[in-house]
Amino acid sequence: MTSPKALILFKSLLIAIGLNSGFITANVTSTSGNINFDVSDDGSQEAHLNNSGLGIGLEPSSNLHIGGNSLISEKLTIGSSSLGSSNLRLSGTMSFSIGQISSNTSLGLHSMALCDSSSGNLSLTLPNASSAGDGKKLDIKKTSPENDIIISGNGGSIDSISSVQLTSGNLGHMKLVSYSGNWHILSISGNTDIEWIIPIAVHASSEEGTATADKTISSSPDLTHESVGGTQSAGSTAAWSMEQGNGLANNLEWILFDLGTEYTLTKLHIWQFMRNTTFNDSSRGIQQFDVFVSSDNLAFTEVLSDTTLNQVQNISAGRPTGIEPVQSKELNASGVRYVRLDIDSTFEGSGSDWQGGFSKVRFEGH
Repeated sequence: MTSPKALILFKSLLIAIGLNSGFITANVTSTSGNINFDVSDDGSQEAHLNNSGLGIGLEPSSNLHIGGNSLISEKLTIGSSSLGSSNLRLSGTMSFSIGQISSNTSLGLHSMALCDSSSGNLSLTLPNASSAGDGKKLDIKKTSPENDIIISGNGGSIDSISSVQLTSGNLGHMKLVSYSGNWHILSISGNTDIEWIIPIAVHASSEEGTATADKTISSSPDLTHESVGGTQSAGSTAAWSMEQGNGLANNLEWILFDLGTEYTLTKLHIWQFMRNTTFNDSSRGIQQFDVFVSSDNLAFTEVLSDTTLNQVQNISAGRPTGIEPVQSKELNASGVRYVRLDIDSTFEGSGSDWQGGFSKVRFEGH
């Protein structure tokens, strides 16, 4: 015999699925106290009512068990028999999905990540904010005071920058929320602010039209300005283009950035060569390079070797068109004032007649 509680749930279900209008068109069967609903009369049961409760889309194992999405247009009270005054009222405790992290990874959609950095620095990538949707909250907790944790956005920013660092010596914590394709910090502790670093001067082995060694480049805001966007549009100029045939075959082409004071660098951002005034400009992007750093412009240490970039993808008549995304490289270098990029090859090759360059270069650090 079906219990009074089941009859109440049964009536509620009729109201919920619009079958309280005086007649029921679905087949309703009862076997040993169970009621199954086959609304489409196709042998596939959409709902089940039994001694455990009401199940929609599956057999219930609790008072109300829903397999799929649920939409509540009024109020929901949990843990109390009294209806609350807000849309959601919780009387009792609440638990979260927790992920335990101990190595470099892309975070899933856990509500909380407990991150153990005792074995070394960790690099974490947030879920894509656009895919997560607006209002997704995420807590990241550093569980060891050792080493650093660098947290990066994934196709979006974190309060207008691309990464945040929870530093060694702290049990740092960061709470974020997603909105409009980006992540925003609600609270943070134990962190070092990552900032855009603005070089005070830029030098290069040559510049197009001038083969002078140690050429000072002072007129390019795309090499020295702090503002940055996610993409770069094709245009009539490039931030830097080396002189053709000036020494690329002998690995003599380079560009040097003076940051003005010493920093700890965390990322290098490069926008590929996007000038579109000459045929084959699309092949003049940098293909491979090495990164050296120094505190005094005398002794340099290599921190990235044989680093590669992608060629521009949008090409028409041998020229870049449209927009291209930034290409970012992780750095972990401290005490850095000077950064030199040694050019190994462009997409034209590495011969003495080839040339190439960048549209934008940016540094992140603290």
